[in-house]
Amino acid sequence: MSSTVAWALLLACRPPIGLDRAGPSVGDTADRAMDCEGAGTCAVPTTAESRIGHHDVAVADDGSVWLSWVETHELQATTVWIARSPKAGAPLGDPTAVPVIEPPVVGSSEKPSLALRGDRVVFGYTGTGLLRHGDAHAVYVQHGRITHGEVTFEPALQVDLSTQRNWVAEQARVALTDDGAWLLYKRQNYGERDIATVARESEGYVPTGLSEALSQDHECSPPDLVAGEKGAVYVALRSNVDGLLQTVVVRADDPTVAPVTVTHDDWVYSDLVCPDDGPRLAELSDGRVAVAWTAPTEDTWRMSWATSDDGGESFGDPELHHGSTERGDRFPVLVAAPDGGVLSAVHDLGGGSRLFARSASLGEPEERPLVAPNGQPLEKVELAIGGGRVVAAGLDEDGRLWLVEVGDA
Repeated sequence: MSSTVAWALLLACRPPIGLDRAGPSVGDTADRAMDCEGAGTCAVPTTAESRIGHHDVAVADDGSVWLSWVETHELQATTVWIARSPKAGAPLGDPTAVPVIEPPVVGSSEKPSLALRGDRVVFGYTGTGLLRHGDAHAVYVQHGRITHGEVTFEPALQVDLSTQRNWVAEQARVALTDDGAWLLYKRQNYGERDIATVARESEGYVPTGLSEALSQDHECSPPDLVAGEKGAVYVALRSNVDGLLQTVVVRADDPTVAPVTVTHDDWVYSDLVCPDDGPRLAELSDGRVAVAWTAPTEDTWRMSWATSDDGGESFGDPELHHGSTERGDRFPVLVAAPDGGVLSAVHDLGGGSRLFARSASLGEPEERPLVAPNGQPLEKVELAIGGGRVVAAGLDEDGRLWLVEVGDA
């Protein structure tokens, strides 16, 4: 790695329903002028009428970066956008409105998930199911194809819809493997049960409980879903284990591998506290698996991590991820570097975000603040790596969404 790199069984089980009604679109692409400064590229600026956020980012093999975000009006989501930066330093092109069947449900722990592999793009998100209740009852997946730098989307597929009282859906995540797309989400009985659920494209997106060995006691943190290079599919979730919140890793592709409770945190679950971040995963290029999370300590929140040398069947003892930050850590992110190293980012409760780079030895990291080209600190950061690029996407203090080059890979 270059030294310049600055780092879920109560289910509505039925075949998916193709939905071909066009979703809402606010304005057109010609009105979505980019507002960019310096060497970085940025997405749509916030305005008096709308705000943006709930973003995700992915890098294609050719080094093109795809950035997605949600536009909201009066706190209600209206449009999902996606735009492409073809090469390092190049500005984002005109954004495309994803033809969602309904605006996604978004929130502090809820946003559309983006995955990219080859010429395939897939989105996963939750919605109200066109019901009047404001909570999410429906789960959607939406496929797209990239041709000559342009993306076209198929009609959305409704994978699940709950009409049962007190049941909602939340926190959809997607990943792409050579065998097709995976969708992860949670079914929740209000504040009582959480059921981690998966649905696979290769099996017609029939919802299936992730693992009978998992606790179904309520917790509300978002999970993570990662596809490995050799077909392994990993899930990390914060699980309510006997009244304590712990980080658990599951091999979604191999039910013979038991879920692994990675942490030993003395973090008592409370229905008054709903953490809006969750654990994050990365499969490193040498086959190791890393998982990171935040948890309260005696005086603040700290980011810890652990690694697996056997494909997620066991993990080593947790360690603090890095030295102290100003006031503590939240919202960890991990991505794998091509040389066996790992890049990570975390929100510093003192303000802004920090970026970390570790070599394949996973020793002490290099670190630096993560800022926009205008000098403002970035928050709600996502990282992506591939095709020779390392990028970060985050919001500055004025609500602008930046796509920033943070190194090469």
